[in-house]
Amino acid sequence: MTEAAGCYRETLRLRPDNPLAHFNLGTTLVADHQPEQAMASFREALRQQPGLALAHANLGHLLLEEGRREEGAACFREALRHDPACANALAAVAFHGLYPLTDVELARMRALLADPRLDPDDGARLHFGLGHFQDRAGACDAAFAHFRQANALRRQVFRKVGKAFDPEDHRGWIDRIIATCDAAYFRRAQGMGRDSERPVFIVGMPRSGTSLVEQILASHPDVFGAGELLEISTLTRQLPSRLGIAERYPDCLHLLHPAVAGAMADQYVEHIDKRNSTAARVTDKMPNNFQFLGLIAVLFPRARVIRCVRDPADVCFSCYVHDFKDWTSDLGNLGRYYRDYDRLMVHWRSVLPVPLLEVVYEELIEDPEAVSRRLVTFCGLEWDDRCLAFHQNQRAVRTASLLQVRQPVYKGAVGRWRRYAAHLQPLVEALEVAESRAGN
Repeated sequence: MTEAAGCYRETLRLRPDNPLAHFNLGTTLVADHQPEQAMASFREALRQQPGLALAHANLGHLLLEEGRREEGAACFREALRHDPACANALAAVAFHGLYPLTDVELARMRALLADPRLDPDDGARLHFGLGHFQDRAGACDAAFAHFRQANALRRQVFRKVGKAFDPEDHRGWIDRIIATCDAAYFRRAQGMGRDSERPVFIVGMPRSGTSLVEQILASHPDVFGAGELLEISTLTRQLPSRLGIAERYPDCLHLLHPAVAGAMADQYVEHIDKRNSTAARVTDKMPNNFQFLGLIAVLFPRARVIRCVRDPADVCFSCYVHDFKDWTSDLGNLGRYYRDYDRLMVHWRSVLPVPLLEVVYEELIEDPEAVSRRLVTFCGLEWDDRCLAFHQNQRAVRTASLLQVRQPVYKGAVGRWRRYAAHLQPLVEALEVAESRAGN
């Protein structure tokens, strides 16, 4: 429990009839990745104060993650009934296309965006929502204008909180990972971790098919899909203190020894055991774990790694039109980030001592059965036909693909960037550099 959640629980112990405290606790629990408890807090807040629009909207988001589209849409309608200017609800309906927006609702979104008092977070959400609304209508120029404004506002927020992306710093960090985690390092680190075969790490760029791959595997009766776990990045941050030094990952890896590696591996296993203790395989589909594959390979030398690959322009464009990270909010930085990601993956392919399977999104879309069978075999499991009915799996999906993975395979996202090519020159130029480097 975080400190904030503890404070709200103490408030509720003294004043259980405080709907705002229930709402704030729910918001904190969402951030703490405790969706079931968050949902209960929002429901209690609404029981005490039915007109709390943001509680309806936040409950709607959680229901969408569980595949309960109609219930989620009803929550957003209820939020707008109580507060017709609820930016959170308007943006969600537009973004996901949950139901046709009325002219009045569209006008209200534009009026909110014209108000200089609008919070930049809400402004970014509304622009992303309107961008996707225009995209579905085929109005690419209008859609991109909204995507550009959404990302400009998002950069403003990142700068304000000191999280602006620095491509030079990031490039240097990738350089250090490559220099540290060479073949000689892995030879020295042999035998430090644990022999468990349960973890399966699905990595790649966001929007590269990681959610789809996990959904296919999680439809197998011997696989539990754990979603995007934070545990590996947490262990990476803890590494210096465990070693008693100030150097951070990857610079401290040369000091890793069996006692610490074993304890870290045990901590990770304990974490996934709390989610599921019986499945033969547990998938962790945190995409940016690609940065930590050096540590993962030491902790779990028998783990499997699946790298999702997608056309660079498609994957970067899809990142740009979703409300993601600091590096996704600028086309030039997107290309630079991809360049370093690609460079690191080339390195991992040459030195990583654990099994690595590359799954190409376009091949998966073209022949889902063949690629799905390859996935299951790679995980050391017998084939199960339920993997082809992945869209019927009712597990919660808490990523930007939460609605897409509820549908059968579709080809509409392949080559989508070409409709926006006139607006993507900074990205295209950066990706051409990335492709030339990868070919050398």
